[in-house]
Parts: sequence; structure tokens; C-alpha cells
Amino acid sequence: SRPADDSGFTLVELLVATALLLVLMGLTGRVLLDLRSAIDVTAERADLQQRARVAIDALASRLRGAGAGADHGTAPGPLDQWIPAVLPGRPGDPAGFAAGVTTLEVLASVDAAALRFDLPRGAASVDLEYRAGCAPPCGFFERMTILIADADGDFDLYVLTAVDGGSANVRRLDIGTDDGYAAGSAVWPVDVRATYFEAEHRELRSFDGDRSDVPLVNEVAELRLEYWRRLADGSLAAIDSGSLEDGPWRGSGAAPYDADLLGLCGVGVMLRLQAASPIYRGTHPQWFRYPGTAVDPRRMVKDLVLRTTVARRNRREGL
Repeated sequence: SRPADDSGFTLVELLVATALLLVLMGLTGRVLLDLRSAIDVTAERADLQQRARVAIDALASRLRGAGAGADHGTAPGPLDQWIPAVLPGRPGDPAGFAAGVTTLEVLASVDAAALRFDLPRGAASVDLEYRAGCAPPCGFFERMTILIADADGDFDLYVLTAVDGGSANVRRLDIGTDDGYAAGSAVWPVDVRATYFEAEHRELRSFDGDRSDVPLVNEVAELRLEYWRRLADGSLAAIDSGSLEDGPWRGSGAAPYDADLLGLCGVGVMLRLQAASPIYRGTHPQWFRYPGTAVDPRRMVKDLVLRTTVARRNRREGL
């Protein structure tokens, strides 16, 4: 008779094969996990860099455009012929000198107007004189912000709450010298914007001086601004908060300002952003402003620190 077929695997061979398969699967899983981790870290870095670009672009564009005046009309030229167009800090927050900046820029799409009658301090309505040939309200509309200024350096910002031809109801904003104005004083439609760091929620925010206060970029760890003015010999000098409290003073209203603000020619920006999730932040104080839970250096996304200096474009020659 034919012997039985003894081909196949022994138990030992099956155990060895199974062990090798498990080792191979473990190695494959490890590689896949490392790959997924690398992809997540790369995505987090890309998000960090994108937020940094948005933040820097927002600050730089506001600072470069600050002081842009009317091209023609009753009061053409840069705003700092009359008033400072860059104000350190956020309106209503004098302590935020180095953590925010307020900028003023005339809207080129609407011609400047003038006061038809005297405007007393605290007035709730204005009468406007528009350029010849322009039908009222000549581009002025409800919720628009206007700037009123005179040759003495006084200025105030108002929101138009209602517009009826050449007359408008107004509400004063907390920006300016808080004074009255004579008939003929210039009236510009303006864009006012405070860009500032809100530390509690770690956000870069945009405030219109009135009721709109919205976040621009989240997970901002720090913002520090430095203001510069040009001296008579052409050199640059930093403006600190103390130098804006010693005069000489401009404006005859209840809240005059230091004339050094008129010479502000550039702003240095230091911006620090962090990874959105704490799982990508470690504990080293040099790398992380706010520590996280990451232990593996390969999964850490260090804070991104950007430094730049923005020169103002719209300035009167000689300042």
C-alpha cells in the first residue's frame, strides 16, 4: 500500500511564521503611525505659517495706508498735515501702548466736505457743505465714520447715525481732542481701525472704534510694537509712552495730544504665534510662550516669531 502523504507545516513552522507576520505588521503599523504624525505636524506648521502671513499682512497694510488723504477737494494731501494718522494702542486702552495700533485713512471714493455751520463740542448733529455739483448726500451714508479737523490740530471722529441731504445725526467716538469746530472745517469720510492683541483669548483683533470688534487671527502668543520718529539730523529715535506725555501739546480740546505723534515715520513689529493645539507644544520656555503637553521633539511645532519694520508711505515731506 502507498504511504500516507506527510507534506505540510509542522506546528513549530506555523508558530514561527505567525511570529514573523506579527513582527512585520507591527513594523508596518509603526511606520504608518510615524507617517501620520509627520503629516499632522506638517499640517500644523503650514497652518501656523498661514496665520502668521495673515497677521503680518493685516498690520503692514494698515500701517502703510495710514494717513492717506484726499487727492482733491477742500483739503487734499496726507492727513498728518493736520493730525496724527497713527495712534499707539487701542481707543479706550491707554495701557495697550505696545500691543496695538490705531490707524486713520481717508476713503478715496468719497470727496471731502466741510462744515456748513459751527459745530459745538458735544453736538449730536452736523450740517455739511458738499463740493460744487455733487448732489446730497454726495456719498455720505448712515454708519459711515467721518473725521472733522481744523488748522489748530484738533480732530474728532464721529459715526453718522442718520443722513438727510446735507444734515446728519452723529455720535462721537472715543478718538480725538474732544473740541468744537468752526464752519468751514474739513470733513473726511475715513476708515479707522485699531489692530491689537487681546491676551486673554490670544487673538489679534480688529476694532473700528465703534461697535465692530472682531478676531483676525487666533493663537497669537505675543505682539509688541515699537514706534519710530525721525530726528532733525535724519536719525531715528524710538517713541516710548513717556515721550508722548511731555508735550509740546497739540489741540485746544479736552484731550490734546503730544506733537511727537506727527513725526511718527515707522513701526517695528514683533509678532509671536503658536500651534493651535497644546499637543504640539512642549515646555521649553525659549520655544513656547504657552507650554503644552508634547514630549516627543518630532511632534513639536515651535512658536513662530516674526520681526519687521513698516515704513509709512503717506506722510508729509519733512516729518
